[in-house]
Amino acid sequence: MSYIALLPPARPFPLPAAIEEKFWGQIARCTHGDFCVACCWPWTGRRNKAGYGVYYHHSTAFYVHHIAWLIVWREPLPPKLVRRHICDVPHCGNPCHIIAGTQADNIHDMFARNRRKHTATGERHGKARLTWAQVGEMRMRYASGEHIADLARCFSVSFWAAEAVVKYQHWRKEGPACL
Repeated sequence: MSYIALLPPARPFPLPAAIEEKFWGQIARCTHGDFCVACCWPWTGRRNKAGYGVYYHHSTAFYVHHIAWLIVWREPLPPKLVRRHICDVPHCGNPCHIIAGTQADNIHDMFARNRRKHTATGERHGKARLTWAQVGEMRMRYASGEHIADLARCFSVSFWAAEAVVKYQHWRKEGPACL
């Protein structure tokens, strides 16, 4: 089956021609044709911290894959659906790489394709100043009546960090069972 057959006929949608022209000017398209499914078309404009292409129109930011969807499908996404990249490249603007689905589908894809960013927690975190032993000691001393400010000074952390530890707001998911 041809991928061209999957694309809908153009329908009227209030998307100014200037937006389409500027959009396509910042997409690095491949030479395989307008409906190339094999290649990503990277956005050459601005990207956000997560790597998604961001298109600005009248000081309003739009994700590039949202604009690509609108240009091809000529209608907004139905309610409760999101645009998903099948290529896992956040700055890809190839409309053939963007499909509609639920957020649950998107999360399922994230786990199936091993895209979840595993962040280290506790003492394995690169910026951790405490160990699980120190956290346990801090909690015991707090339970016996020692003030948070004194604990913060003793363990060389801020008052707010010490408070978060003793009130189980931080350092709560792993570590020795006795904590």
